[in-house]
Amino acid sequence: MIRILIVDDEHQLVEAFRKKLSKEGIEVYTALNGKDAINIIKNESLDVGLFDIRLPDIDGVELLARLKEMQPTVEVIMLTGHASVNTAIQSMKLGAYDYLAKPCKLAELHSVILKAYEKKQLKEKNIVLEEHLHRIESRDRLIGE
Repeated sequence: MIRILIVDDEHQLVEAFRKKLSKEGIEVYTALNGKDAINIIKNESLDVGLFDIRLPDIDGVELLARLKEMQPTVEVIMLTGHASVNTAIQSMKLGAYDYLAKPCKLAELHSVILKAYEKKQLKEKNIVLEEHLHRIESRDRLIGE
């Protein structure tokens, strides 16, 4: 089951996304500000984040950076009603998976969430395989004179 955190200060939008995604079998966590989002990030293992750029306490780009520090494999989709090239570029440089303008269609959002989740799964498999390969390579070394 996909575990997503939606962070937006528009309560009606958050509730609409939560209802729709929950019906699709996605476990949804919600926050209306950055402080509440950080508490969720500290306590829950997440797969995907859906963050508004403009939040009342911290901006979504800063929240993205903090999430990537705590849970680096989580994929984040940035949302904004005030699209700007600078924030899009900054978000992507910090590791955002995608950047969508509000309002967006729920079907489009669901599709992007599924793709972001697939990318997260691939990252985690890659990490496991690299660790396994490192153990195999370490074992085969011959030390002697």
